Amino acid sequence: MRKLILILAAFISGCGWTPMYSTSDSKQQLEYSVHIAPIPGTDGVDLRNRLRAELNPFGEPADPAYKLEVKLSKSDILKGIQRTGDATWQEIRITASWRLIDSANNRAVLSGSDTVSESFTFVQNLVAADSAASTAMQSAIRILSGKISTRVKVFAMKDGSGS
Repeated sequence: MRKLILILAAFISGCGWTPMYSTSDSKQQLEYSVHIAPIPGTDGVDLRNRLRAELNPFGEPADPAYKLEVKLSKSDILKGIQRTGDATWQEIRITASWRLIDSANNRAVLSGSDTVSESFTFVQNLVAADSAASTAMQSAIRILSGKISTRVKVFAMKDGSGS
């Protein structure tokens, strides 16, 4: 049994395998040199934190190659109105207009606009309605950050700046 463990250890160490959370190579493979500019509002703070976690998992880069600017707009749409005038469900729609700016020459190299909508049941209990709205908003922000970060990562990989 001991020989088998030694043989497996020798095989694994010679194949180029590295631990998932190693700091030597994984930092270079996962980090994109992007500074995310502050986004106003509570929802903006949540979106910025998600983008920072997705694009810069090891912290803010010292000398970023790009700057990401995002503007949020939100609208609430009441749907499913009963005869009494009470709404039975609501839709939250968030639109993010964003642009990626090259830090070297201060020019936009990529831009876009993404819209996400989430629905939730609007109930008479105020606490439950607020909770449902908050959950829908967090879901929308998660989806929105995924869309934006994916486009930025693909651009950085093609450009050669994200390693």
